[in-house]
Amino acid sequence: MNADAPRESIPATPPGAAWPERVIELARAWQAQREPARRERLLGELWTLLNAAVMRYLRVHGRRYGSPSAEDLEDIAADKALDLIRRIDGHRWDVAGARPAQVCAFVSTLARNGLIDHYRVVGRKRMEDLEAADRADPVPTAAVRPRVESPEARVERERFVEALERCAALLSPRARTAWFLRVLLDLPSRRIGAHPEVGMKPAAVDMALSRARAVIRACMAERGYDVTNAPEGTFPLIWNALRHALPADIEPSEDDA
Repeated sequence: MNADAPRESIPATPPGAAWPERVIELARAWQAQREPARRERLLGELWTLLNAAVMRYLRVHGRRYGSPSAEDLEDIAADKALDLIRRIDGHRWDVAGARPAQVCAFVSTLARNGLIDHYRVVGRKRMEDLEAADRADPVPTAAVRPRVESPEARVERERFVEALERCAALLSPRARTAWFLRVLLDLPSRRIGAHPEVGMKPAAVDMALSRARAVIRACMAERGYDVTNAPEGTFPLIWNALRHALPADIEPSEDDA
């Protein structure tokens, strides 16, 4: 990078400044900027602010709709913040021309919809579980026969894992490493970002993981798979297939529990 190159025209956030105004400033600067490194820095700050704003409104609306687990809240906030970035980039949300109150209202609505969608999915799964329990025979059998897996089920599981490997190959090396560390070891963003093969701040890791999940989800859907509904017994195969790609010096610590 040229040391004599002019720095971004957007100043640092002054103490006490309202976040919607900063979001508007960053959106304008990001859309106008053409230098990749500067665009990335502006995008990182913009996503961080939007992610924090969505999380704030999730907690506000959670008083009415109920708050999911901390992990679910993080996933919803990351997905909705990425959705906002896509809307800005695709000119489907003119945040640069909006007023602060309009930014607040839009982010609040998106957060509320994210909570509602979450509980629709959770409620549907709970209903399916109840229906499955109702169909089950409540009378214990005298002897339990060992479960025999069909060849078709085994082949389907292997195809799922093969598709997942191919989809993971679409990610950049850094994003793929971060995704592996989260999926296989369930490491927190702090530890993922600190690894030398990632080298990102926790907020940037969250953003990269959200993008990676979107890529994997879309790729798997094109191949006819729902990544959230893996065949039973898939994880051991995923571990065996992908663990070779994990950094050799990663070991879960007690702090990650």
